[in-house]
Amino acid sequence: MYISGHKHTHNQPPVGDSPSSNTSADEGRLTAGAASARDSEPPTEPSSEAKQHDHHPEADKGISGDRKLLVGYKDALSRSMVEGDKKHLARFDNNLRPPSVLLPRAASSPDVIHDSDVLNDFRRQASERGRRYGASAKTVGKNQEAWIDKKTGKGILSGTLWPHDEAVWNTIPDIKNQPSAVFMPGYAVGDRYSAILTMLTYPEMKLTIGYSEKQPVLPAEKKYAMEAFEIITDALKKSGVSQENINKRLSVVRYDGETPLNHISGSFNDPENRKNFTTVLGEKSAICEPQNASPDSHLFHISATTVMMAKHWEDNDDPVRSGAEIRKLVYGLVNEEARAELDSLVDSTIKETGLKDNSVLLWKTNKPFETPVRDAASARQKEAFANPRMFELIHAALEKQGTPVAYIGDGFRNEYKNRIEDRHPWENRSTPDLSKFWQKSALLKERVNQWYFLDRIMQKSNGKAFIGVRSGALEPLSLLGHNVVYLEPKSLFTPERHAPWQGRIPYNRLITEASAGYIDNDTEVELKNLGKEIVADNLRAKLSLGPGDGDRQALVKSLSENNLAGREKIDRHDRIENNIAQGILSPAELSLMLRMVETGQPAHLLMDSEKSG
Repeated sequence: MYISGHKHTHNQPPVGDSPSSNTSADEGRLTAGAASARDSEPPTEPSSEAKQHDHHPEADKGISGDRKLLVGYKDALSRSMVEGDKKHLARFDNNLRPPSVLLPRAASSPDVIHDSDVLNDFRRQASERGRRYGASAKTVGKNQEAWIDKKTGKGILSGTLWPHDEAVWNTIPDIKNQPSAVFMPGYAVGDRYSAILTMLTYPEMKLTIGYSEKQPVLPAEKKYAMEAFEIITDALKKSGVSQENINKRLSVVRYDGETPLNHISGSFNDPENRKNFTTVLGEKSAICEPQNASPDSHLFHISATTVMMAKHWEDNDDPVRSGAEIRKLVYGLVNEEARAELDSLVDSTIKETGLKDNSVLLWKTNKPFETPVRDAASARQKEAFANPRMFELIHAALEKQGTPVAYIGDGFRNEYKNRIEDRHPWENRSTPDLSKFWQKSALLKERVNQWYFLDRIMQKSNGKAFIGVRSGALEPLSLLGHNVVYLEPKSLFTPERHAPWQGRIPYNRLITEASAGYIDNDTEVELKNLGKEIVADNLRAKLSLGPGDGDRQALVKSLSENNLAGREKIDRHDRIENNIAQGILSPAELSLMLRMVETGQPAHLLMDSEKSG
C-alpha cells in the first residue's frame, strides 16, 4: 500500500530499490504518488463468487473505461483505508461503482462490498506472511515445553510461586486443611475474584489487602483496596460465611515504606518490610507482627492462589466435578432475582446476535489508548491486545473447517482523544458479536454476574471454546469447566504464570512465537494518524517551493532541509507497520490451536502425543 508517497508492504520484509529506478531511495520515498495496495499484486484465479457471476478474464478486454474506473475505485479504497474515512468512496456508491463483471460480490450493500474486498486481501496478506515467516512445527513444539514436568505431563505446580513462597509451600503437608495467609496488593484489581473463589475453596485461608499512600502503584490504590474489602466481604456473606469468620479472615493494611508495593512482591515478609505495615480494617494481620513458626504467619503473594486452585482440581482429579463445584459457588453469589433477569438476557442475546450452536468465541482484548504506561509490566500489557491480523487468521481457519465463530470481549473500537477509533473497520459485520456484553444491563457490571451470564450462554448454545490472549477475564470461565485456549506470546510476561493449570484446569496455553498485540502501544490508530501527518508534511514542503523550484530535486532538497521531522515520521511509520504486520500465527500454530479447540487438551500434551504417534 502506498501511503503519502511511500510504499509499505505487509507480507514481506523491506527490500532494496528496484535496479530499474534512476532515483534515490529518499527521492522515491518522498515523491512517489499514491496507488492502490493491490495494483501490484500477482494475478489470481477467479474466485468462486466471480464464477457464479459468469466472470471471465476475457470479459476485461477492450473495456478501458471500466478498467480505469476500477483503478480509481481501488485508489479511493486504499486512501480510505489509510485515513479511516470513507469520503473517498462516496462517488462510487451509485452509478460510478465498478460494474459487477469487474468486482463481483454476493452482498449488495456498498459498505459490505468495500469491507469484504479489503478483508479478503487483509487475510490473504496475513496468511502469506504466516507461511513465509511464521514459526516452524519444531519451534512451535519446543515453545510449548516451558514449565512442563515431563514426568507427570502437567505444568510444574510451584512454577508461579516466588522463591520465598515456594520454600514455605514445600513444608506444608496439607494446605487445604490448615491455616494459610495470602497478601493481595490493592492495585491487583483483577485478582479480587480469584481470591474470593480460593477463600471459598480453602476455608482456612486468610486474606490481607494492602495499599500504599506514599508510593501507590495506581493513583486510586487505596480506593481499590477498600472496594476489594467490601466486594469480598459481600461475596463471603452471600456464600453463607458468618461475619465473625469474615472478621478473622479478611483485613486491610497500609504500607508506609518508601517503595511501591510492586517493588517488594518477593520480599514483603522480610522483617524490615513487615514493620512498615499497619492494620486499618479487620482483625490485625499477621504481616504487622514479626514472623513466627505458625503456618499463617508467612503471607503468600496473591499469585499463590493460582497454585492453590490447581491443587484443588488435581486433588479432585475430575474436571467435570471441579467445574460443577466452582459453578455452584459462582451461582451462589448471584441472587435469584438477578438470575431471572440474566437468564432472560441470555435468551435475548442469543436470538439478537444469531449465535449458533457449537460456536467458538473469539475474545478480542482492547484497552483505552491513552492509559499511561506505569512501568515495564504495564508496557508489556499493551502486547496483550488482540491484533486484528492474528484474529482474522484464527477466524478464517475455524471457518474453513466449518466451525461457527462469534466475537466477544472489548471489540476493536475504542475511545481515543474524544472520538471513537476503530482498529479494524473492515471486519466481518455479519459475524455474531457479543462485544461489550457488559453494557447490556447494569447487572453485568458485577464480575460474578458476568461469569453467570457467559456460563449460561455457553450452556444454552453448546459453546465449544473461548480463544483469546491471556486475560484475567478468561480464567474464571475455565474454572467453570469451559475449554479456554489462551495465547501466551513468547515475549509477554512469564510462561510459568499459569503453568500449574496446564493438564489440570482447562485453561489451555498456546505459546506463540509472535506478539499477539502491539509494541509500545503503536496500533493501527497511531499508524493512520501518522500517515495523515506525513501527507500534511509533504504538502507543506511542496508549498514552500519558490517559482521555478518545482522539479524533483528541489522538492527533495526542501524536504531534507526544512522538514527533517517528516522524514523521522516516515521511518517511524515503517517501524510501526512492520511491528503490526508481525502479529501473525504460522500454519503450525494454527493447526495446533484447532486441535486444542476440538480436543480440549493443552498444547504440550497434543505435541507429546504427536511425537509418540
